[in-house]
Amino acid sequence: MNSILEEYYFTSFAEELEKVRLRLSYTLLKITKLTILQISCECGFKSLSTFQRSFVKYNGISPTEYRNIKKR
Repeated sequence: MNSILEEYYFTSFAEELEKVRLRLSYTLLKITKLTILQISCECGFKSLSTFQRSFVKYNGISPTEYRNIKKR
């Protein structure tokens, strides 16, 4: 499966899974009062630092900053 993703879509299963987890985190950050750690766990990240690093990589801002912007 991974080789098909890489060959035709230039991505890996791990990258796509990370994107799905991040999309879920966007929703949870906007509509819940869960802590960042709780959201990280709910979305399947192995650690808070991994979640935060991935979040910043794809968004350029931290989960906390994202939440504050979306609250306005």
